Formats: sequence, C-alpha cells, structure tokens
Amino acid sequence: MTKLHLSVQDRKIAGVCGGLGESTGIDSDLVRAAFLLSIFVGGMGLLLYVILWIVLPELEFEGKSKKKGIFDGLKRCEKDRMLAGVCAGIANYLDWDVSIIRILLIVIILAGGIGVPLYVILWVLMPMEEEE
Repeated sequence: MTKLHLSVQDRKIAGVCGGLGESTGIDSDLVRAAFLLSIFVGGMGLLLYVILWIVLPELEFEGKSKKKGIFDGLKRCEKDRMLAGVCAGIANYLDWDVSIIRILLIVIILAGGIGVPLYVILWVLMPMEEEE
C-alpha cells in the first residue's frame, strides 16, 4: 500500500476514488461504487469524499502536479437536455447512459431530498458546452 493521495490520472471528479484505488490496489471503479452506495445509505459517503478531497495531497506526476479543477471537462449538455442539461453533461463526462444518471437523481431526491439542491448547484456551477 502506498501513501494515500488524489490521483491525477484516474479521476472522474477530484481523484479521490482513483487515488484510493491506486493506494490500496483495489479497482477504482469498485471504490466509486462503494462511495455511491454509501451516499444512498445514510449519506456519509459524500461527506467522507469531500473530507478526503480536502485533506489528501495530489500525487505528483513526472515531477510536477497536474492540478485540475473539479469541473474541467464537465459541462452541461445542450442537445440531450430535459431541463438544464446537468444529467446529460454528467453522463457525457462519465461516458454513461443519461438514463442511469436521471434515475440516480430521482432516487437521491426520493431518498433524502438532497437531489434538488445538488441539481441546482450543479446547474449554476457547470458551464454550458460550446457549440461545435
């Protein structure tokens, strides 16, 4: 096991799950699934993720840190949107089917109500993709 860190190569949002995977030798997709599951069961996964994001150092790659913002590459989608394009943008970023993201959002809304404020926050923070 290596020192816990944020990953610069295997990141979807902040590199927490990728870094935990690299540090422990566990597949990072399994770590992501565990965090996602823990969000639905009590919500502690989200709090733990944010804490780890704040306290873990970023692993230096080839002598220099490649700091990436949380929303780099994450943009709302204009063409496949139903409301603001947040779910479609997340689906494009993760390379998932947009229906899965929409279903997860509905489950989060029904499970504890945090889905609506989360959607609004992402709506405000995520830029709209540029037309090609």
